[in-house]
Amino acid sequence: MGSRLRGLSPLLLTVAVLALAHLPAARSLVPGLGVFTGPLGAVLVFAGALVSLGRAIRRPVPRVPPARVLFAASALFASAVGLHYVRAVEPSGDEIDYLMMAQSVWREGDLDLRDNFSRGDHLEYLGGYDRMPGGTRRADGRSYPTHSAGLSVLLAPAYALGGRRACVVLLALVAAGLGLLVRDLARRSGADEAAALVAWAATVGPPVLYYSAFLYTEVPAAFAIALGLRLLLFSPGPWAAGAAALALSALPWLHVRMTLAAAALGAFAVLRLRGRPRLAFLLTAAAMASAYAGYQYWVFGTLSPLARYAGTVPPAMARSTPLRTPSSFRQSSTCR
Repeated sequence: MGSRLRGLSPLLLTVAVLALAHLPAARSLVPGLGVFTGPLGAVLVFAGALVSLGRAIRRPVPRVPPARVLFAASALFASAVGLHYVRAVEPSGDEIDYLMMAQSVWREGDLDLRDNFSRGDHLEYLGGYDRMPGGTRRADGRSYPTHSAGLSVLLAPAYALGGRRACVVLLALVAAGLGLLVRDLARRSGADEAAALVAWAATVGPPVLYYSAFLYTEVPAAFAIALGLRLLLFSPGPWAAGAAALALSALPWLHVRMTLAAAALGAFAVLRLRGRPRLAFLLTAAAMASAYAGYQYWVFGTLSPLARYAGTVPPAMARSTPLRTPSSFRQSSTCR
């Protein structure tokens, strides 16, 4: 009887979650339960039933495909999704900035978008757009985008080869590499092949699949973090430590908000490494930090990370700050 209950435990657990989701008191304590009151609840129970059925059948775990097959499968699927999105929807939001920056980097070697906009370069992928992307001022008075240049430098060669479509395919390849890194991290951390395969599937699916179809910094940033952790945790030699420092140092170049993540992971590396690997990491990280600080000062004349936002916190960022959210919400509610 006990073995039968253990076999049915995944199904029973999903049924219990579904029952709690329909209790108002439970939803008030855990608002996230509300997502299971719709179709996702049926999906949850179906998944639990499949797991219980798998335990009952007790068949051996099938052989896991090799890494190259997993890479190709995820890259092809993400590319297909991304290319379909490109054909169906014009870029929006920050995508416009990154595409115009990639154009400017490749064609002119700068990030001054005024001439690109005046020529109508954006009409290659965007029609009816009459507002130049927002920007700030360099120390010499020229215009500069509010976004960091790392993603645009990464996308520039792909844009030269095939425009926005090639950029989406490039991000699909990065997402496929991220999936293999997470699978390797899971295996080296003690997971069996089946669990590592689940980690791979969870990585290459949403939300990474969503972000690989959009030209945002999330996928390259996640790849840099996963690569840095893989090198720091399981390849602690001097060369690997230096490569980890390079990977983590790429984060501020992708987005200024990732500077805190780079600093936190850098502190973790210093505490974990010893001897020559620690020295290699520190020297590489110091060189990269100096390069980033020098670029920041050369462009803006200050080391403040808020320089690209004209020295102030952007309103959208201020509203999303947890300590300010309640007052912002009260103000918006009062205005309504």
